[in-house]
Amino acid sequence: MLFVITTSFYCFGLIIHAFNVLLILMMVLSSVLIFFITPYLRKSELLFYLLYVFMLMSAFLHFETFRLSTVLYTGLFIVSFLFYNRLLNEGCLSIFEYSVFLKKIIYAFAIVLIIQQFLTITGLPVLNKCWNFSERFKLNSLALEPSYIAGTLLVLMYSFMVIKAKESNQKTYAFKKNIKDDKWVWLSFFYTLLTCSSTYSLLAIFVFILYLSKKYFLHFCAFFLVIASLVFFFQSRLMNIEAFSRLYNLKDVIFSLDTDMIAKTDLSAAARINPIIFYAEDFNLFSKDIWFGKGTDYSKQHIIVRLLGHDEAMEQGNATGGMFPAFFLDYGLICGILFLVILKKITMNRWFSFPLIIWLFFFLAIGFNTYMQWLFILFMSTTKYFENRIRFG
Repeated sequence: MLFVITTSFYCFGLIIHAFNVLLILMMVLSSVLIFFITPYLRKSELLFYLLYVFMLMSAFLHFETFRLSTVLYTGLFIVSFLFYNRLLNEGCLSIFEYSVFLKKIIYAFAIVLIIQQFLTITGLPVLNKCWNFSERFKLNSLALEPSYIAGTLLVLMYSFMVIKAKESNQKTYAFKKNIKDDKWVWLSFFYTLLTCSSTYSLLAIFVFILYLSKKYFLHFCAFFLVIASLVFFFQSRLMNIEAFSRLYNLKDVIFSLDTDMIAKTDLSAAARINPIIFYAEDFNLFSKDIWFGKGTDYSKQHIIVRLLGHDEAMEQGNATGGMFPAFFLDYGLICGILFLVILKKITMNRWFSFPLIIWLFFFLAIGFNTYMQWLFILFMSTTKYFENRIRFG
């Protein structure tokens, strides 16, 4: 119950804007309680404190861009997670409660999306709609925006499969044994991704199927043949669907590393891809700024200008690059490496794993001080905790 209450505010408090204050209050409360309920420092937390120290150092080295609110917000995210992690390790959440919670969130995404689609068809005001797109059925369900649905549902579904396998004392999720019991979970998962009209959701389906195909290779080869045939015969009609046409057009330029061509093809995709190319082009191992960063919001003020090609773009204030390269540009390579070490330690049993694929494709472009980045950390760390506890317990 404590987990449900805490994570509901912590992970989804930003979904409906009225909960912004509640999210901050929960984070502040966690920061206070951690010193009263669990006052002792843990050796496992030292990397978090070290990361925060280096982030503070970077901020002070560029004091002209120092912003106290950013520093405090970063601290609140870190301490809130550490407080939750301490409660988790003290047994405040059972694997059964976690499994039920995952299932209900997946259901909730599908139900809210269906309600949004019904309201769109009837012309009524749409519940929790973020903003209007040219494609009117491009909807965000419970996410802050449609593109966030993909990463969120992949995290939830992967976690559900791992936890379900551990509940059943199985090495991996057994489709033949569990699919009947979980049919509504799978239906909700695929329905949400297929009908929210987000390009990223189509990519999520592709990535997820590749993951599943390790064990069910022949089944998914057949599935891909059917999909490929449908795409071939209905290509002209599919090109009228915005999400499909964007994904289809990107295939010819995404590996060219031509930033101008990528931006002309799909500016939204360029905001995720081009900053990485810019960082590689400018990398200088002997520069102090590479190691300690260029100051708070340097990436926000400069990457967007380089992306769009004119100084007026800076006034838009759109941050691009997310964790990489924006976090590396602002706080430096030391902080970036520390974050990656922490990410591996608390969310993955090994580097080459499906959680890493999810993070690279769907969370790499999201900033540090965002609920989405910490959503990944929270759910994946919880999943790893139960996976390893049952495996080695």
